Amino acid sequence: MIRVIPFIFLFYGCSTLATDGSPPDGEEVFRLLLSNANISLKNEPLCNMTSVTKINGEMLLVDHLATVLSTSYLSKNTNTFASSCSKSKHETKDGKIIEIWDCNLQIKESSPDDEFISSSMVAFGISIDKSKFLPGTLRCF
Repeated sequence: MIRVIPFIFLFYGCSTLATDGSPPDGEEVFRLLLSNANISLKNEPLCNMTSVTKINGEMLLVDHLATVLSTSYLSKNTNTFASSCSKSKHETKDGKIIEIWDCNLQIKESSPDDEFISSSMVAFGISIDKSKFLPGTLRCF
Protein backbone atom coordinates (compact mmCIF):
# COMPACT_ATOMS: atom_id res chain seq x y z
CA MET A 1 0.00 0.00 0.00
CA ILE A 2 2.83 2.41 0.84
CA ARG A 3 4.32 1.88 -2.63
CA VAL A 4 1.02 2.78 -4.31
CA ILE A 5 0.62 6.17 -2.61
CA PRO A 6 3.47 7.93 -4.50
CA PHE A 7 1.94 6.80 -7.82
CA ILE A 8 -1.45 8.21 -6.83
CA PHE A 9 0.14 11.63 -6.25
CA LEU A 10 2.11 11.34 -9.51
CA PHE A 11 -1.02 10.60 -11.56
CA TYR A 12 -3.02 13.29 -9.77
CA GLY A 13 -0.26 15.83 -10.36
CA CYS A 14 0.02 14.99 -14.06
CA SER A 15 -3.71 15.20 -14.60
CA THR A 16 -4.15 18.51 -12.78
CA LEU A 17 -1.07 20.16 -14.26
CA ALA A 18 -2.09 19.34 -17.83
CA THR A 19 -4.44 22.32 -17.76
CA ASP A 20 -5.33 24.74 -15.04
CA GLY A 21 -9.00 24.50 -15.99
CA SER A 22 -9.37 28.11 -17.02
CA PRO A 23 -10.25 28.80 -20.64
CA PRO A 24 -7.80 30.59 -22.92
CA ASP A 25 -7.91 34.36 -22.66
CA GLY A 26 -9.34 36.47 -25.47
CA GLU A 27 -5.96 37.39 -26.94
CA GLU A 28 -4.95 33.72 -27.16
CA VAL A 29 -8.26 32.79 -28.82
CA PHE A 30 -8.17 35.51 -31.47
CA ARG A 31 -4.42 35.14 -32.10
CA LEU A 32 -4.96 31.45 -32.88
CA LEU A 33 -8.04 32.11 -35.01
CA LEU A 34 -6.46 34.93 -37.02
CA SER A 35 -3.10 33.19 -37.44
CA ASN A 36 -5.01 30.38 -39.18
CA ALA A 37 -7.03 32.67 -41.44
CA ASN A 38 -5.41 31.24 -44.57
CA ILE A 39 -6.69 27.69 -44.11
CA SER A 40 -8.83 26.35 -46.91
CA LEU A 41 -12.48 25.82 -46.09
CA LYS A 42 -12.64 22.83 -48.44
CA ASN A 43 -10.65 20.93 -45.78
CA GLU A 44 -13.18 21.87 -43.07
CA PRO A 45 -16.34 19.86 -43.77
CA LEU A 46 -18.50 21.86 -41.32
CA CYS A 47 -17.40 25.20 -42.76
CA ASN A 48 -17.23 24.55 -46.49
CA MET A 49 -18.82 27.87 -47.46
CA THR A 50 -19.49 29.45 -50.82
CA SER A 51 -19.37 33.13 -51.65
CA VAL A 52 -21.37 35.28 -54.01
CA THR A 53 -18.47 37.71 -54.44
CA LYS A 54 -15.66 35.14 -54.69
CA ILE A 55 -16.94 32.93 -57.48
CA ASN A 56 -13.62 31.60 -58.70
CA GLY A 57 -10.86 30.35 -56.49
CA GLU A 58 -10.55 28.65 -53.19
CA MET A 59 -12.50 29.97 -50.22
CA LEU A 60 -10.31 30.59 -47.18
CA LEU A 61 -11.24 31.27 -43.56
CA VAL A 62 -10.12 34.89 -44.06
CA ASP A 63 -12.73 35.25 -46.84
CA HIS A 64 -15.49 33.93 -44.60
CA LEU A 65 -14.41 36.16 -41.70
CA ALA A 66 -14.36 39.18 -44.03
CA THR A 67 -17.93 38.39 -45.08
CA VAL A 68 -19.40 37.90 -41.61
CA LEU A 69 -17.51 40.83 -40.07
CA SER A 70 -18.57 43.27 -42.79
CA THR A 71 -22.35 42.85 -42.65
CA SER A 72 -23.03 46.37 -41.33
CA TYR A 73 -20.24 48.14 -43.21
CA LEU A 74 -21.32 51.59 -44.45
CA SER A 75 -24.81 51.27 -43.00
CA LYS A 76 -26.63 52.48 -39.93
CA ASN A 77 -26.94 48.90 -38.70
CA THR A 78 -24.64 47.69 -35.94
CA ASN A 79 -22.81 44.48 -35.25
CA THR A 80 -22.32 43.13 -31.76
CA PHE A 81 -19.74 40.48 -31.01
CA ALA A 82 -19.59 37.84 -28.32
CA SER A 83 -17.04 35.11 -27.81
CA SER A 84 -16.41 32.31 -25.36
CA CYS A 85 -14.67 28.98 -24.87
CA SER A 86 -15.68 25.87 -22.96
CA LYS A 87 -14.12 22.46 -22.46
CA SER A 88 -15.37 19.84 -24.84
CA LYS A 89 -14.36 16.64 -26.58
CA HIS A 90 -13.49 16.13 -30.24
CA GLU A 91 -13.09 13.00 -32.31
CA THR A 92 -9.98 13.15 -34.50
CA LYS A 93 -9.83 11.73 -38.03
CA ASP A 94 -8.18 8.59 -36.66
CA GLY A 95 -11.05 8.05 -34.18
CA LYS A 96 -9.37 9.24 -30.99
CA ILE A 97 -11.40 11.31 -28.53
CA ILE A 98 -9.44 14.30 -27.23
CA GLU A 99 -10.24 17.15 -24.86
CA ILE A 100 -10.29 20.58 -26.46
CA TRP A 101 -11.33 24.15 -25.80
CA ASP A 102 -14.36 24.72 -28.01
CA CYS A 103 -14.38 28.43 -28.82
CA ASN A 104 -16.72 30.62 -30.83
CA LEU A 105 -17.16 34.07 -32.24
CA GLN A 106 -20.77 35.23 -32.58
CA ILE A 107 -21.81 38.21 -34.69
CA LYS A 108 -25.30 39.73 -34.47
CA GLU A 109 -26.46 42.45 -36.85
CA SER A 110 -29.17 44.83 -35.63
CA SER A 111 -31.03 47.79 -37.08
CA PRO A 112 -30.75 51.27 -35.51
CA ASP A 113 -34.00 50.39 -33.66
CA ASP A 114 -32.28 47.28 -32.24
CA GLU A 115 -34.29 44.92 -34.43
CA PHE A 116 -32.59 41.63 -35.29
CA ILE A 117 -31.35 41.39 -38.88
CA SER A 118 -28.87 38.49 -39.04
CA SER A 119 -26.41 36.43 -37.07
CA SER A 120 -23.34 34.35 -37.79
CA MET A 121 -21.07 32.17 -35.73
CA VAL A 122 -17.62 30.73 -36.28
CA ALA A 123 -16.73 27.93 -33.85
CA PHE A 124 -13.36 26.18 -33.61
CA GLY A 125 -11.25 24.01 -31.35
CA ILE A 126 -8.08 24.93 -29.50
CA SER A 127 -5.78 22.35 -27.97
CA ILE A 128 -6.34 21.78 -24.27
CA ASP A 129 -2.90 23.30 -23.53
CA LYS A 130 -4.07 26.41 -25.44
CA SER A 131 -1.15 26.26 -27.88
CA LYS A 132 -2.73 25.54 -31.28
CA PHE A 133 -5.79 25.78 -33.50
CA LEU A 134 -7.10 22.27 -34.23
CA PRO A 135 -7.79 21.48 -37.90
CA GLY A 136 -11.10 19.72 -38.51
CA THR A 137 -12.89 21.55 -35.68
CA LEU A 138 -14.00 24.62 -37.62
CA ARG A 139 -17.77 25.14 -37.86
CA CYS A 140 -19.54 28.02 -39.58
CA PHE A 141 -23.17 29.00 -39.08
